[in-house]
Amino acid sequence: MLVNGEEAINYLSRHGSYHDAVIPQLVLLDLNLPRVGAFEVLASIKSLDATRHIPVVVLTSSESTEDIMRSYQLGANCYLTKPSGSALSRDGQTALRVWLELAKLPPPIVDADGGRSVQ
Repeated sequence: MLVNGEEAINYLSRHGSYHDAVIPQLVLLDLNLPRVGAFEVLASIKSLDATRHIPVVVLTSSESTEDIMRSYQLGANCYLTKPSGSALSRDGQTALRVWLELAKLPPPIVDADGGRSVQ
């Protein structure tokens, strides 16, 4: 798990110590990120050829119409408001199951050198 927006961008763009990072099949993005904001992270994900295909699920406590609209405008695939208590675990597991088991995702992208960048 990455702890701030700057780290997320570096990981997903494979910069610095993340040059060998495995690009994920799904990104769960909290809007309340330190250092670099979640909207900048989302814009970065959707601007890179190697990551723009990755589904991004915004999982946040914000019910702001502005946050919802901006998330979708920047390319979020889903916006979920965190439920309280044990419902978070149940709903989170359901959301993950939809994206990882039921959704049809694009095939892995192959790097120019022939290596897989997505697993």
